[in-house]
Amino acid sequence: MCICLVSALAHHDLTYAIPDALDVAIPRGSRSPASTGTIARHQFDRATFDIGWDYTPIPGTDQTIGMYSPERSITDAFRLRGEVGYEPAQEALKEWLRRDGKPARLMEIASRLPRAKSPVLRPWKHCHELEMRYSGASSPPQAEWRAADQSVIFGQPPSPGGAS
Repeated sequence: MCICLVSALAHHDLTYAIPDALDVAIPRGSRSPASTGTIARHQFDRATFDIGWDYTPIPGTDQTIGMYSPERSITDAFRLRGEVGYEPAQEALKEWLRRDGKPARLMEIASRLPRAKSPVLRPWKHCHELEMRYSGASSPPQAEWRAADQSVIFGQPPSPGGAS
């Protein structure tokens, strides 16, 4: 069991949304644990269930709980936008990029998950290409980064020259 989607985005402070229920991922085919709380269960493929998660300490206890990483949570929000809506994914990505999130890490996770290479994720590839192109540079051209950022936020492909 692992905290996922909007609940994980909220834990990582990547959304202003307050989840109606705790989003919990369980491997497909597993029996859902009994609970009296408000839990939204999401069944994820067993082959990809462990991608991008780790244990997170529960404050005030000596216990931990599984939590998807910011990159996995953003990718899942885009993959499952029919369930969670498009806004949480866009909002989370915008905030993650503002915090200097690494597009290469995001693309690595997205490439391992089904339906994550959709047109919605195409701008991330451009961000990754910019990161790779300017990885050794002391200061990449800010106009190109802004264009890539705008394309991710507004879902439009960046212009070839990087100008917006």
